[in-house]
Amino acid sequence: MWSKFLLLAAVLLRLTGSALAQGYPDVNVPNSDERRRLMLEKMQELRQQKRLDDAYRAARNKVPNQKPSDPWADVRPPPATPAPKNKPQ
Repeated sequence: MWSKFLLLAAVLLRLTGSALAQGYPDVNVPNSDERRRLMLEKMQELRQQKRLDDAYRAARNKVPNQKPSDPWADVRPPPATPAPKNKPQ
């Protein structure tokens, strides 16, 4: 008998706990002025990031393409040409 009562109490406590959590407002929800300020800050941050990205791309495009350097080119022997393979007929 007591076990049924305790089980019912645990189920009711579990259901009311989640229902109470839904009823309270979130503490971190900004009001409209704060939202507007946060949105403006985010937009300014995105503009600044875009300017930095554009400046980086422009600077990267100014660098001329360089051929790959091979510091061991004088030491390494020239590549050997493979001997022609004779096919048996």
